[in-house]
Amino acid sequence: VLQSVLGLDPASTYSMKFGTWIHALFEAWHEGRISDPGTLQAEYAKIFDETIFPNSTIARQFHRDGLKMLKVFYENEAASGPNVVSERQFSFPYAGAVLRGPIDRMDLKNKGKAVILTDYKTAKWAPSYVEAQSSLQLAIYHLAAKMDENLKDLGEPQLDRLVYPGAYSRDGAHQVLNQNAE
Repeated sequence: VLQSVLGLDPASTYSMKFGTWIHALFEAWHEGRISDPGTLQAEYAKIFDETIFPNSTIARQFHRDGLKMLKVFYENEAASGPNVVSERQFSFPYAGAVLRGPIDRMDLKNKGKAVILTDYKTAKWAPSYVEAQSSLQLAIYHLAAKMDENLKDLGEPQLDRLVYPGAYSRDGAHQVLNQNAE
């Protein structure tokens, strides 16, 4: 079904599982269940299951990629506390359907008057800035922040971001793509 109907490669399911692990660790950090890089890496070691990968070589590469992502995350994205909300659920009607899901991260700014929305991505290659501007995920996050009854009081969305902690430019710098979604 994944391959025939949805056009997904069944081998990508290990990539999806990997993404779930990384997102869970980011969420644990933002919720204060993990508060230091050593614990973040130890928790990663606990949840990493090399048996889901097709072979040990791919498992080792994903393990290394995950460690790099965690390092970039805690060096660049790990601010947490009362002004960061992670995995906040949304649900709102749109064009005859109901859109629902979680927003990866919301940074509450200006005493509840502004919100920065973040979508974490575990792909190793980030899109160009122009490609990021057409992110469906960010557009949905932005609408959710404006339309969901439980989110719209958190503040007006000011910036929508795609963050690829596994993407590095040629000089090794961390890439973060920003998008204003108005």
